[in-house]
Amino acid sequence: MAKRSAHYEYDPEKRRLAKIYSRQKLIMSIGNSIVIPLTAIAVLFLTGVFERLAEYSLNAGGSILGIILFVFFVSAIFLIFEFPLKLYGGYFYEHKYKLSNHTLSAWFNDFFKETLLELVFAVPIGAITAFLLVNFRYWWLYTSIVGIFFSLFINFIYPVVFLPFLYKLKPYKDRSELKNIIDILKRVGVTNIKKIKVLIESEKSKKVDAMFAGMGKTKSIILYDNLLDKFTKKEVRTVIAHELGHYVHKDIIKFEIFGAAQSVLLLYLTNLIIRNNFTADEFIPLHIYPVVSGILIVLGFLAMPLMMAYSRKQEAAADKFALDYIKDSSSQISTEKKLCDIDLADDKPNAFIEFWFHGHPCAEKRIKMAEQWAAENNG
Repeated sequence: MAKRSAHYEYDPEKRRLAKIYSRQKLIMSIGNSIVIPLTAIAVLFLTGVFERLAEYSLNAGGSILGIILFVFFVSAIFLIFEFPLKLYGGYFYEHKYKLSNHTLSAWFNDFFKETLLELVFAVPIGAITAFLLVNFRYWWLYTSIVGIFFSLFINFIYPVVFLPFLYKLKPYKDRSELKNIIDILKRVGVTNIKKIKVLIESEKSKKVDAMFAGMGKTKSIILYDNLLDKFTKKEVRTVIAHELGHYVHKDIIKFEIFGAAQSVLLLYLTNLIIRNNFTADEFIPLHIYPVVSGILIVLGFLAMPLMMAYSRKQEAAADKFALDYIKDSSSQISTEKKLCDIDLADDKPNAFIEFWFHGHPCAEKRIKMAEQWAAENNG
């Protein structure tokens, strides 16, 4: 077990490396989520590949199966284009900074699992979207409704389908600390969460996390084994209290509502752009489906600051909740510093980068909040 300090201070060398690591990870993320797919869409659309592929799919499978085939082919094309950067960023770059514990074969095993999940869940929702696109004038509204239910479904099954498929999970066995966690839950009136599981992240990486996952009967507390191994029990409690703050504030539901409203708006704008620039037909041709995806990528990027600002507000409120209920600002500050060093997170990113891309307040702001709370509450 790693040596743990009750009052952790930043490692200056890791702060230097974090700047470089975070900047390059952001560049790779933008490349794989925006630049590469948009480039692929533009090239394949302008060269007529999508049109020929749609025609082939419909001829081979008919109206329903043909749509499914087309969406599958498009998804596979995107996966192929994105694979090189995924391999470099997910394996070689992580090893360069000593954050990964993966062997290359283990990384490929996880990649294939993630790809399978993506195809199993993304292709059906994509096919439904494409079907609505080519058959209904108000496809954007119906797609929004389907997307809301699909998102809720994914949240419900996440801890019982996705996590066990991708990770090893085991029960949390520290009985004395389990009692402390249950006491924290009871203190804030939470009695319907019984499952506390440990996720074995150490086989894959050195990174740390914790989460409340699931909805209804699938609600669970998930703790990374790296968190339990590298943090003191007091520090772990501040992490759990932070996640509990999200639960008590109903942040998952609120974020779903916020995201759903944004999706309706973005899909509506996408429909206007398509009809004004790509087709005047009442029903949109199937080969336009990838263009719809591309427009949504652009609009989603432009709308990102609004979503990130809302997320940062939720995270700050969860930090305040943890301080109010655990009343241990020292451990909360220590946790923030240790998290930054372990994950090589930038504790003070460029203001524009934080505004546009970060869903959490930077560590510097979170630490200042804890220090201010301590000054006001003698804690």
